[in-house]
Amino acid sequence: MRCAAVERNCCEVIDKGRSVLDDDHKMTGIAAVAFSSRGFVLAGLAVAAGLALFSLPFLAAFLPWLAGGAAMLISAMLVVCLLRRWRRFSLTAFLFHLGGLLFIAAGLLSAGREVVTVNVYQGGSVGDIFSGADATVRLNVGEIRRDYYPVSLRIGVRRQGRKYRLLELKSGGEFALPGYRVRVGEFIPWQAAAEITVYDPAGKRVWRGTTPGGGKNLPYEFVLVAYQTPKIRDLAVGLALTGNGDTPAGGIIGPNRVFSWHGYRFFCTGVRRDPYGFPYASIQISRDPGLILFYPAALIVLVAGIVGISPLGRKRMSWRTGKSILDP
Repeated sequence: MRCAAVERNCCEVIDKGRSVLDDDHKMTGIAAVAFSSRGFVLAGLAVAAGLALFSLPFLAAFLPWLAGGAAMLISAMLVVCLLRRWRRFSLTAFLFHLGGLLFIAAGLLSAGREVVTVNVYQGGSVGDIFSGADATVRLNVGEIRRDYYPVSLRIGVRRQGRKYRLLELKSGGEFALPGYRVRVGEFIPWQAAAEITVYDPAGKRVWRGTTPGGGKNLPYEFVLVAYQTPKIRDLAVGLALTGNGDTPAGGIIGPNRVFSWHGYRFFCTGVRRDPYGFPYASIQISRDPGLILFYPAALIVLVAGIVGISPLGRKRMSWRTGKSILDP
């Protein structure tokens, strides 16, 4: 009798455990398709088909609604998966799910992103580009500086109107002429000219100018015969923000150099000259509220990847129990 009672109790425990597992995995109808691994595949295929369909011109206006709906569907899947199974998740799976939710939330917040691009001349300013309390602020552009690597140049020297010498050297180099020392300065690409400075034996500057040219009291004239295409080394654009009553703010932008102010980020997308030779900078100004969640999400996913390749990632979480949050 005692053995039979023990056997009966064991059977009840086993049946109870099976019923818990069955309840945990039992989902019917649409929920079974939506919140299973097969549901993720179907959702991905549906999004891909929707993107292909809505790429047509007459349906392009509905693409943001499709993207938002897909993001909400995937978010719902992740939330339900977390609520049902988080107690039995490994640490890696939990972090990946959490990072995915934050990425989707960052994307939804970025839907309100503001982007504007303006062209401002050196020494000029522009207004009416900010919103809210910063609407009266003006963007001022100071110096636009471009530095180039030394360029190979061929400088021709004329004496009394006749060819005298032809020299090949890099910008920043020097050469000697009878009674003078000549320094070749920066190469000016937009003028196809080079700066020339002439010194007497005592080191006193006699003449300074650009090619072609020479001083009235000099017996020499300098001509740029040929040059290599210059390569830019550094680009810097000075900015100043004024007009809202606060202390003026300013900074420098350029390649890999971003200036931030009141949630706005300033990027330099290029520096050019108009047909008259005046330089101007193309500046992109953006305000993305989703960045506040994007970087934490990226950090969480990075940690999840590191944990996943470590022995800790293969262990279950310490709060594992027999029931999920959604279980009665």
